[in-house]
Amino acid sequence: MILNEAPTLNIPNFDQLPATGRSNKVATVFGAQDISQIEDMYGRNKKDALVANLNNQFYGRVGHRETAQYVADLWGREYVQQRTEGESENSRDLETSRGRSTSHSFTERSRVRIQDVLELNTGEFYGQLVDSDFSSFKAQVKASEGGPLPEMVPVTLVTSQDTKQNFLRIQDEIESLLHHPQPQAIAERGPVESKTTPVNGHSFNGQHKRDERTGPGESLDF
Repeated sequence: MILNEAPTLNIPNFDQLPATGRSNKVATVFGAQDISQIEDMYGRNKKDALVANLNNQFYGRVGHRETAQYVADLWGREYVQQRTEGESENSRDLETSRGRSTSHSFTERSRVRIQDVLELNTGEFYGQLVDSDFSSFKAQVKASEGGPLPEMVPVTLVTSQDTKQNFLRIQDEIESLLHHPQPQAIAERGPVESKTTPVNGHSFNGQHKRDERTGPGESLDF
């Protein structure tokens, strides 16, 4: 199930659906422009629960600093060994002595800096995987070279008559779905008074009048 621009959809209890779907072999792809969109639609707590249920996560370049901070915090911090070298010179009794010293220390720093997320190139992503030999990565997706674009039919070739026929076909299909109850249901309800409203020469009162150019069940495909 692929949801592009997913934060524009307000689905109740959606934070639980990825885990439920995964247990039934349903993969959920949740696409969003920014973490702040998810929080705005579902709130902070449900946003955290939703993101936690999305096991494999990919983050591209963002323009919101708080989102970049969120991504950096996901990668956490690490200890890095630093090597420091020094040189000294002492003078005593007209003699000069020189010495060198080397020291090692450990310092803590972010594995991914905020600036790294803000400056990702096109196609570059930071990712976290669950069922994999490595838990996190940074990679760039290279788009394949596309072939020639398919020929598009100019809009000017679609006549007003074609548009009208297509409209009547869609209208006919909708009326067929909404106004054909079972005979038994009609008998139970008894007679129902309906109001007829003329629309462009056609009457619709639950059993619509078909276009004279078509018979029952015929479509207006062109």
